Amino acid sequence: MFPFSGRYPRCARSRAFTLIELIVVVIIIAVLAAIGAVAYNQYASKARVNSVLASASSLRTALMAAAARDDHTAADEASLLWDQTGGDSTAFLTALSAHYDGPVTFTAGDSGPATLLVGSAGAGSHTACLALTEPPTVTAGECGGAAPGGANPIEQPLTTASRTISASTAFSSIAVAPDGSRLYLVKNGAVVYVDPVTGTKLDSAPVQYATQMAVSPDGQTGCVTSGTYHAYLVNLVTKTVTGFQYVSGYDSNEPVISADGSTCYFNLNDRIESYSLPSGSPHAEYGDGHDTNSSHTPVAVSVDNSVAYRAPGNVLSVFTGSPKKVSRSVSLPGTALAMVASPDGRSVYVALANGTVVTVDTSSWSVTATIQVGAAPRAAVLSPTGRYLYVANSTDGTVSVIDTTTQNVVKTVAVAGSPTSLAITADGSTVYAGSSSGSTISVLQ
Repeated sequence: MFPFSGRYPRCARSRAFTLIELIVVVIIIAVLAAIGAVAYNQYASKARVNSVLASASSLRTALMAAAARDDHTAADEASLLWDQTGGDSTAFLTALSAHYDGPVTFTAGDSGPATLLVGSAGAGSHTACLALTEPPTVTAGECGGAAPGGANPIEQPLTTASRTISASTAFSSIAVAPDGSRLYLVKNGAVVYVDPVTGTKLDSAPVQYATQMAVSPDGQTGCVTSGTYHAYLVNLVTKTVTGFQYVSGYDSNEPVISADGSTCYFNLNDRIESYSLPSGSPHAEYGDGHDTNSSHTPVAVSVDNSVAYRAPGNVLSVFTGSPKKVSRSVSLPGTALAMVASPDGRSVYVALANGTVVTVDTSSWSVTATIQVGAAPRAAVLSPTGRYLYVANSTDGTVSVIDTTTQNVVKTVAVAGSPTSLAITADGSTVYAGSSSGSTISVLQ
């Protein structure tokens, strides 16, 4: 036995974590959590994107339904693109971007529909907005509200003549207020204001031998041509009329007002004349040497007011510069009856007496497409973004609706009488086709 020394054996002392060590551990855990959260969010976002894009395959159902009713919608186009890309999400986005000529932005929130914004946002841009929801459905339009950035929703073609207005008076042509609040019947002696729903006469402004009228974008001014060697400016609010006489002494026709509302252009015997608005002071004369003996010769102007067009016979004269002069001439495969320039400045559409519409590309200055329409296409208007072109075929009693992106007629709409003039509201929701022979107006909506 060993004697007891009075002391117990020493045990190993336990060591606690220092504050610094705890802080390091906490930091490591926080970093790992952050990395994990980012990875999870990316995974969740990708899963949502793939889920919504995958749901686009149901657009084929919309395509089949639309085909059954002979319709043509934005959903149809998205469906076609989806089919053409084999249902591949990346290829689908790329195809959308190319189809609508602009970037594609995908937005997917925690709730509500995901949206695809196609094209550059901004007022007046060529923009499409598709709302893809779960379960799979598609709507083309404002995606539950105004499209982001003030962008325009996808336009739909107006392919139904929903009703006919019996005019209270005979007329030679028609025009419409930009907001659609009233129609104008242009006739010998007056511009008559008409209710666009009932056809009831509301008021009138006296204009001698009036034949045609263009309305300014703000709806305040009408530029009226006539058969008395005069043209007239009508204050459409006060109904006061100001006339001005030409030095050349020819009948005027085919009035056009620039998109900024600053200038009225119209055709004369061998030139375009222009007048400043709203003053009516002479602006300039643009001659091209093609004498049309006062007959109706189509006139158009670019949106930025930098280029003017005149189509005497089978020639397209292009006026540029300051002052404007003929910078080039383009041969047309027929006699021009109507003409309009696209909002993006890339194309000029000319309706010809041979029953076709040709597309003139403004980069190559050549005819790049020929579209068969009806007999004697006497008038043409474009939808606000330039997506759809409406052509009045006076002999056939129809309006051809052309998709300018595919250069095809998507619908031929039967209308009353023999349409010789067209008018479209600023938002593109309504087209009016006027038949002077029967004093009727067909409404396309």
